[in-house]
Amino acid sequence: MDSRPGFLTRSEIAQLAGVERPAVTNWQRRYEDFPQPVTTPDGEHFRSDEVIAWLSPRRIPAKVLRPDEAPGTTYGDRLAAGGPGSGQRRSVPSGSRSPNLSHGLTSFLTDLPRMAVRDSGYWHVLLALAFVRRFRPVAWQHLALRPEPSEVRHVLSRAFAAAELPEASRTAERLVAVTPVLGHSLTRIIGLLGDIPVPSVGGPGATGEDELTELFDYAFDRLADEVRYAFVTPRSITRLAAKLLGPITGGERCFDPFCRSGELLVELLRHAVDLSPKPLRIDGSHPSSIMVELAQMNVAMHSSGEFSVGAIRQTSELSADGLADVVVTNPPFGLLARDEAEAERFGPSRRREMIVLQSAVASLGSNGRGAVVMPNVAAFSRASADRAVRQALIDAGAVTAVVALPSSLFAETNIGVTLWLVRRPTGQPSDVLFIDARAGGAMASRNRRELRPDDIEKVVHEYRRWQAADRDRNQFDHLLGFSMAVAPEIIAAHDYSLLPSVYVGAEPAGACTARPGELGSLYRELARLTELAKGVDARVQELFDRLGGE
Repeated sequence: MDSRPGFLTRSEIAQLAGVERPAVTNWQRRYEDFPQPVTTPDGEHFRSDEVIAWLSPRRIPAKVLRPDEAPGTTYGDRLAAGGPGSGQRRSVPSGSRSPNLSHGLTSFLTDLPRMAVRDSGYWHVLLALAFVRRFRPVAWQHLALRPEPSEVRHVLSRAFAAAELPEASRTAERLVAVTPVLGHSLTRIIGLLGDIPVPSVGGPGATGEDELTELFDYAFDRLADEVRYAFVTPRSITRLAAKLLGPITGGERCFDPFCRSGELLVELLRHAVDLSPKPLRIDGSHPSSIMVELAQMNVAMHSSGEFSVGAIRQTSELSADGLADVVVTNPPFGLLARDEAEAERFGPSRRREMIVLQSAVASLGSNGRGAVVMPNVAAFSRASADRAVRQALIDAGAVTAVVALPSSLFAETNIGVTLWLVRRPTGQPSDVLFIDARAGGAMASRNRRELRPDDIEKVVHEYRRWQAADRDRNQFDHLLGFSMAVAPEIIAAHDYSLLPSVYVGAEPAGACTARPGELGSLYRELARLTELAKGVDARVQELFDRLGGE
């Protein structure tokens, strides 16, 4: 092997597994349990035993099996046969894979013109093409004759209009009109997509493992990269939210009041379990027509007969049409004009995120739970309206946990964010779990950080431990410097700040080790004595006034 003993580069994994190199990159990007690379002076390498173990359950499709491979052979078997210690290094036999299927697609994506790679409109068109190929056979007939490059923009526009994708139709017209050379590239991808079998609804591949969905996910990630995640919630945040809200089960209704491109709803689909006999319902809304179109395609591409996709609506209304079991959202951040403050259930606010947060809580049905991405400032703002909303949420028992996330998760900004876990108000204030996960994550690019699978599991494990302790009425043993369960009286004493760093930190030597319930009693006693002191002060002032008046 060219790499270090026991280690493989991405190119070597691809060669030994008989796939193109972009396929390996896609595995790593899409699957959170893919082995983590080890950084060496020669670049990033993967432990061969970990890669083989990861590939072992993944069977090679019958159409690309080699002559000496039996049905049921996995990519792990293939890698082991040609990997370290085997004494040989096997290459992909010529003709082992149809050039118009996986090999053709990966070659196509590898050879894209630079102008296509850097144009978000190109990736939008690819998303629409994959969607139309899978779900709109009548509209696909406009493309089945494989138009000439000079005509492709008009044919695409008509096909997308027939598929009720007006934004993609306009994008296709603009894209090829501005950059005619892309017509050749789009003509080629239409031909490749036409040769891909379309999975039947509810059949094999209908849950997101087919080649059309793989292409869709790849184009979606590239689109997110090109717009610097300006409209997409980073994948590691969506994974964390879905895991914390899980398990998502059949019969439940999921809702995102500001669904962006549907990435949070799709992550809920990925983590759904036990979907029979009742299907899962997915609903969302957004004020932008292009975002609604992207969200509709994204959710549909990851759905099957087990999911009942509800309505992804274009509307500024934030409330659900009925109550939801799970609400998840990444709202817009920022202030409204002074005369635009909106009154909500827990108080008026000028903060966009506070308005969406209150709507999310109000949309929860019995036993409902939710996760909302919030800027740090919403957790500690001293503005009277913001403080009043936080107090109302705590007094209503609507906030269960707040997780502080690392900086730079969004490429276009370094703004600090927290993930608020909420529930249907109980009417009784209760302890809130604070988790400080700011030290987690690793740089995925020069300016964007991602939560690693271990970081996500650590947060989820801590939340589950706290839930179990709270359910069984046991004392929660917090993790020093990472978590703390805090009584509402203590939160009140800190001006209703919900910033985890206020409560989570190293305890000095000799610090009080009283349990949260005992601390609550102490704070109540302190509040009583404070009020008594105020009365004494008032009486003393009254006596001084009398003396001064005589």
